[in-house]
Amino acid sequence: MAEDRGCYDMWVGVDLDNEAAQATYRSAGAADDGRFAMLTWGFGAAQ
Repeated sequence: MAEDRGCYDMWVGVDLDNEAAQATYRSAGAADDGRFAMLTWGFGAAQ
């Protein structure tokens, strides 16, 4: 189990307008932890 390995929680990033995903995660017991910023950098041709 994750708890036996010292894990205390888990998270998943969800777009704010993805209501279906949010409903799915909430139905599995997840709670909204507030808004956060995800900052990214692009490299090379894949930008």
